[in-house]
Amino acid sequence: MASTLIARVAFNLRTFQYRAGNLSVLGLLMLVVALVLYLSMMLPQARHLHSAEMAFAQFARHHAPPAIPHDRQTALSTHVFFKQFPSASEKEAALKTIIAIAEKNTLPLDAGKYETLTKESGQVVFYRISFPLKGAYPQIKQFLAKSLNTLPNAALSQIHFHHASGESNQVEAEVIFTLYFTKAP
Repeated sequence: MASTLIARVAFNLRTFQYRAGNLSVLGLLMLVVALVLYLSMMLPQARHLHSAEMAFAQFARHHAPPAIPHDRQTALSTHVFFKQFPSASEKEAALKTIIAIAEKNTLPLDAGKYETLTKESGQVVFYRISFPLKGAYPQIKQFLAKSLNTLPNAALSQIHFHHASGESNQVEAEVIFTLYFTKAP
């Protein structure tokens, strides 16, 4: 009986080879070899990964921090976020810092062009300060970089450059800073 089964399988393989062609048989053989290689490499890796996941889960159960309720966690993270901003009472100090940086870079600030807009949104107060600058481009660039590095609550909202036609190295810039503060208690 085993010899008839082998003879029948051999007959079916020769028939398939005749109908499909030698390249199809070669392709099928390559697929079978690839499947055997894949399974022989991936099964040990899958077992190893499963054991590593189990060890990590056991470690996490023993070393997990206590769970904080989601609504309390959100309130804590929001509170920590808002503590990063200075109080609105420090607005004048921030403006003096900007003026001092401009003077250090020998950039004149025209007092008539300052305007401060206050918007209140939740716990944060926004102050927009607009002023013109006139000087060399590197001076203005250095002023902006120093201002943003010194005041972490400042954002450069808008800047517009205009090259003065009469003076070759002079640039006029309209700068708008937005300063963020928390509400004063």
